[in-house]
Amino acid sequence: MSTTVIRTLSCDLRYAEIHKYGEELSKTIESLAEANDLKKASAAYHAEKIASLEKDVRQLSRKISTKKEDREVKCEWQYRWEEGMKDLVRLDTFQIIETLPISDADHQTRLELEKPENDLPDTPEPEGAAVEKIPE
Repeated sequence: MSTTVIRTLSCDLRYAEIHKYGEELSKTIESLAEANDLKKASAAYHAEKIASLEKDVRQLSRKISTKKEDREVKCEWQYRWEEGMKDLVRLDTFQIIETLPISDADHQTRLELEKPENDLPDTPEPEGAAVEKIPE
């Protein structure tokens, strides 16, 4: 009496089998490289997304904990000419946020703004222009 069994045993490959497995290996290596590239791209995308969300969390937490945030606010320089000082005033709360000495440039600007409009600088007449003399 005999009983047949099947076992997995080592066998020598023929040339055609080696060639077929070589082609499969080449395709598998290519697929693995693509999968790794996709993984890296996905990891980079998710890392960037996580970093962005963490930044948002920090900013929102800071706003809540300090009950403040930076905003653009219209301000105006107010001059105290007699004292030689100028104040930067918030126009939403009228709070003075900065005080500085009045600069030479500020003085020059003031002089230019206060100059009468009819006080035009003398300009020479163009050559050949007819000049009417007014009798004295």
